[in-house]
Amino acid sequence: MSATSSILKAILKYIPKLDGNWHITILILNIIFPGIGTLVAACVSKKKKKYSIIFGLLQFFTSFLLVGWIWSVVWGIFMFKRNTGAAKLTPDI
Repeated sequence: MSATSSILKAILKYIPKLDGNWHITILILNIIFPGIGTLVAACVSKKKKKYSIIFGLLQFFTSFLLVGWIWSVVWGIFMFKRNTGAAKLTPDI
């Protein structure tokens, strides 16, 4: 296993699975209002709430540096992909 794949696997285990069509709303919120979508994901997900709250706050407070905004958009895309298609069937890690 390469170092990149182990890092990616470690990151992906913190992306919550969401019910319904929340992944679309959260992606849009994360693009327009950095971190807010991640905080909403923390409210609607059944697991990993603590991590989503921490990540959402960090994204929000670092958005003025553009780091938080980029992180928020990438995180929104990861949540969207995690909850659509074949990735939707993958179990929580």
